Amino acid sequence: MDGLQSLVLRGPPWPEDASVITDFLISSIPANTLLKFHVLEYLNSAILQFLQQQNKLQFLSLHECDGRDNLTTSLQSPQMMPTLKRLELIFTQDDNRFQELVEARPITVFHLSTVVLLPPCWSTFAPRLHALDISNSYIREYQIGEVLETLSTTAVNLRLFACFQVNYFPGF
Repeated sequence: MDGLQSLVLRGPPWPEDASVITDFLISSIPANTLLKFHVLEYLNSAILQFLQQQNKLQFLSLHECDGRDNLTTSLQSPQMMPTLKRLELIFTQDDNRFQELVEARPITVFHLSTVVLLPPCWSTFAPRLHALDISNSYIREYQIGEVLETLSTTAVNLRLFACFQVNYFPGF
């Protein structure tokens, strides 16, 4: 798979020991060849081991950054994914991991599938964004004004704001 630049992994949840899959990826895909990687899995040590070998990655899509796995490597390493420009997450549950992931990378395009709880580091991350996609987000009716105010006052450099299908549940 020497010429592979984009990889999308879909299917059933990964096995408890994801290292079997990532060992295969590491042995099959040469280092620094992928530009895009999409996997519906949370960021864990096995995936991180694979990502450490893909420093040309420009687009990363994960299910979430959360605390299920005690990562042995910090996400703050400037050598890891230094050209990452686009990030897609379904959830952001672990604020520290999210901050480590976005802090040192030139991410300007961000897709978030839920804006119910914006991470605490949002105000320092948002000004870098040129494009924000929350088009599949679920927002409670009473939160719409607050969320839109927060986004409009923090993401001041947006050139594209995709908010076409914000779903809300009246009375919820």
